[in-house]
Parts: sequence; C-alpha cells; structure tokens
Amino acid sequence: MQIVGIDIHRSFAQVAILEDGTIIRQLRVDLVHDRLVAFAKTLGLEDEVVIEVTGNSAAVERILRPHVKRVAVANPRLVRAIAYARVKTDKVDAGTLAKLHAAGFLPEVWVADEDTYSRRRQMAERAGVLAKIIRIKGRMKAILHANLIPPYKGYLFGKRGQHWLNSLPLPSEERAMLRRLIVELERVTKQLAEIDKVVAQQALDDPRALKLMMIPGVSSVVASSVLASIGDIARFPIAGAPLDHRLYHFRLAYCGFEHAHVVLGGESFVALTEGLQNALWSLGGAPREHRTDSLSAAFCNLDRDARDDLTQRYEALCAHYGMRPSRNNRGVAHENGSIEGPHGHLKRAIADALLLRGTVDFDDLATYHGFIDEIVSRRNARNAKRIDSERVVLQELPDRRTSDYEEVIVRVTSPGGFTLRKVFYTVPSRLIGHRLRVRLYDDRLDVFVGGTHLVTLPRGRPHPNGKYDQVVDYRHVIHSLRRKPMALLNLVYRDRLFPRDAYRKTFDRLRERLPDKNACRIMVDLLALAHDRGCEAELADQLTPANSPTSTGCALTSPRIRRSCPTSWCSSRRLPPTNASSEPPRSEVPHEHGQHHRHRAPQSVAQ
Repeated sequence: MQIVGIDIHRSFAQVAILEDGTIIRQLRVDLVHDRLVAFAKTLGLEDEVVIEVTGNSAAVERILRPHVKRVAVANPRLVRAIAYARVKTDKVDAGTLAKLHAAGFLPEVWVADEDTYSRRRQMAERAGVLAKIIRIKGRMKAILHANLIPPYKGYLFGKRGQHWLNSLPLPSEERAMLRRLIVELERVTKQLAEIDKVVAQQALDDPRALKLMMIPGVSSVVASSVLASIGDIARFPIAGAPLDHRLYHFRLAYCGFEHAHVVLGGESFVALTEGLQNALWSLGGAPREHRTDSLSAAFCNLDRDARDDLTQRYEALCAHYGMRPSRNNRGVAHENGSIEGPHGHLKRAIADALLLRGTVDFDDLATYHGFIDEIVSRRNARNAKRIDSERVVLQELPDRRTSDYEEVIVRVTSPGGFTLRKVFYTVPSRLIGHRLRVRLYDDRLDVFVGGTHLVTLPRGRPHPNGKYDQVVDYRHVIHSLRRKPMALLNLVYRDRLFPRDAYRKTFDRLRERLPDKNACRIMVDLLALAHDRGCEAELADQLTPANSPTSTGCALTSPRIRRSCPTSWCSSRRLPPTNASSEPPRSEVPHEHGQHHRHRAPQSVAQ
C-alpha cells in the first residue's frame, strides 16, 4: 500500500508517494480534469491519498475517490508540522502530509457526500440570484433618493408600486433606467422562483428537511440551507446518539456580552424563559429593553386566545425584570443586525472549536453544556472592559427568578403513567388514580404530589410524524410485571423498558430458545433482580460478553449478584443450554414438604 500526499495549488499539485516509510517518488500534476484523471488511474485500489482543505480540494477529492481506497482531507489549521515549519516547499509539505497520515497523526475533517455538495451548489446559486435582486432594488431606491422622492409606503416592487413609479416626475433617461431595472428585476425574480420550486420539492422528499420544517418559522429554503451547511446530523452525537437541539443566543448590542443556552425542544415559552433568565443572572443586571424577532413563544399568531395568553406571559416575564418588550419591524432587516451577525460568528466559533477538539462526540449533555459555555466565556473575555462599563447602568435584578416552567395537572391512569404533550411517562404504580402536579421544563419534568416533590423525569418529545413517544423507567412498572410477566410480550413501550441494550438483546435471545411464557418470566425476574439488589450495571456486564443464550447463564455468577440472591432463586432461573432441542428447565422449586410451588423473585433482602 502506498500513501500519496498531495499539496494542492491553483493550477498544479505537488505529489509525494510514500511506501514503507520512504518517499519513493515525487512529481507535479497539472490541475486539469483530464490530466488529474490520468494520474488517478495510475494509483492502486489499496492506496490512500491525503490532501489539505483549499478552494479546489473538493473537486480533487471527488475525482480521486473512485480510484483509491480512501481520500483523507486534513485541516490546514491543525497541521502544525506544516504551518509552523521553518522550511516550507511544495515537496516538503507533500511529504509531510503523507508521513503524518502514515503515523496516524493527521487531523482530518469531515468530507461532505454528493447530496450535501449538490445542496451547497444549489444554495450558492440561490444566494447569487438573491444578491442580484438586492442590487437592482438598491439602484432603484438610489434613483428615487437622488431626485428627492420620499420612500413609497407600500411594497415598491409590486403592481401598485410600479404604477406609482410610472407616475413620478423623473428625467427621461432615469425613467428609462428604471424601466430597464424593472424588466431585469422581473427576469431575476423568475429565476429565484424556479430555484425555490426545486428546493421545495427536494425538501418535501427528504425526511430530515420535513423534520426541520416542523419548527415554526423554518421554510423549505431554511431547512435546505441547514442541511447544506451541516450535512449528516448524525455527526453530532451525545453518548453515541445524535442530539437534536438549538441554541438560545442572548447579546447586548453595545458591549457585546453574550450568553448561549442549549435548547432541546423548539421555540417554546419555557425555553425562552429559562434562557433569558440564565443570561440576566449571569450578566448581573437587566437592560431596559428586550428585543426579539417575531418569536412564536412571545408573539404567537394562532387563535386570539392563544395569542393573548402567550403575549401576557411574555409581558409578565419582562415586567418582572423591569424590561420593555419589543420586536423587530417586518421588512426592516437592519434592526436584526446586532444579533444575526454575531450569531453567525458564534456558530462558526463552535464549528472551529469542534475541529480543534478533534471529535464531535460528547460523553453526556453536561459536557456539551460546558463546551458551549467555555466558548462563550472566551468571547466575553475579549469585551470585558466594555461589559464592565455597561454593567454599571443596568437595572438591578429582582430578589428571585420568576417561574421558568409550565405547570399542568395530570392523572395517573391504570397503565401506571400519564400522557403529556404526546409523550407517555411512567411513575410508581402506587400512584395510579392520583392527580399529580407537573412542572414542565425544557429538559425535564418535576412531578409533585400536593406540595411534595416526588420524582424528576427526563422530558420526551413526540416523533416528527406526530406519533406518541414514551419515557419509561422499569423501576416504576416492575411490580406490576411481577404479577403478570406475559404482559411484557406485547408492551407498546417494551424496547424503552429495558434500562440497557444488553437486557433487550438478552430478551431477544431468550425468545429464540424458549417459549414466550418462560422467556417473559425469566426476563421479568432479571429486571426485578436488577431493581431489588441495585445491580443493574453488573448484571448488564454479565449479559453482554457473548451472543449465545448460554453465556447469559453466567449473569447470576457475579460475586456481588450471587451474594444478594437466595440460592434457590439462582438455581431456579438457569438459562437454556446452547442446544435448542434440549428441554427447557422447569420454573418450579421443590417445597420442603415435597410439594411444588411457583417461585417468585425475592421482595427484599430480609426474605
């Protein structure tokens, strides 16, 4: 296998071929499509190519990809051996790339797939057409301003606006110029409409875009822009799972103080309240005005009752901190400039920090929170003097925070839980029939019985297609399953019931080797054991090592688990042998008087 390092320039590329740790060949290839294809055909399918990110690296990667095993794209900011080298030539840089890749020290970047490249080209074309429209409109307004004509109070570029333009007292040459600009505007507007039609059709055919379009204010163009920017959302996991989230971004226009808050749901009032209050208490004061766009959490334009209710809550929130609520005027783009520009800078800073970090995977949500907070803190440190000067004129904070949650009353139904916002939550089965008071936060639910806090549950979200979801804790329903183990077979939330993946795989293997009745009983007993003895992790470790059901028989041989289980229970729950034709063990234990009775899992250590 050869490793090919390529230092790319505008019109040529310097190539260094590494084999067995030695540069065996160096050459220069003109960056012309036919010559680059001819060079790619000289490489083997086992070879690996490494290049740096530059303006035409995407085209080079696309041409080389079918002819080699892999094309690695390096982040030039992190290749310190090149960026800080005293000797810098094309040959040296190409050889350094090859050697770093061979040693496994090359900081790579994610390479977009063809679908993402297609979206990016499409959105770039749309941005160019939109820029033309803006330039044409600007020239038309400049002509009017030069002739002391006040701005038109309606939509200047509609039919009424054009009729108004034709009636203006303008010099003949400028009137002719306006007509040419109007014709050009109509032509470019048609191009934009054609592009938007294609973008909308692609968005309707893409489930990821449909999911984004469920967010209020996100159109097909915005959804396609997001997908073109980030590509595959699965690149950003938390503990192995992609994190669907947004950022609440607060900023003071003068001093540049910023605060970012991770929002797991949509643009809800709870998310707005929590993010705004965290920002104010972090700042240490409150401004006299709080401005936002037409945020659905603050200015909801649904039916009249909903609109009034949400507006009153937002006004009450601002009144608690002595702020005057306001929002941007529609169509006046510069009023949003103090946050849109810095918001783009923050997103780019996060993207750069992820590149420097080398991975987008985080152990848990708290680690990701800390990552975002650290980035924002560094940005605030650059503006420390201005922040201190503005903090003096801020209003004092009230004695306490106001509520950053919604409170609802729910009733626990017979399945041992309640449904809230299309999500079913389990609670201890002893609460069946009780009315509970639930405080709904952005990321959690606090459940109260009267004035007593009972439990905190993670907040769930319904599926994008509108189907219900479940947040299930097996500890809440295990007592009911002990009485009816067969209920496990057809539980709607069975996969959510298992606390770890090892339990789910164990149940699948048991069903392959045993009748459903015996498999359900053994699985329920294992869950009961994990609950009663507090050995959920140890039991999962014993169930994990192999894929055959016989290996799960060692689950009850762990020292801690064996000490906490009665001997009769362990012996009565042996798992089936490898041979599927052998007779499954009986789940009955001889009684001391010679009778048989069905043995249940122990209820407590004292038993």
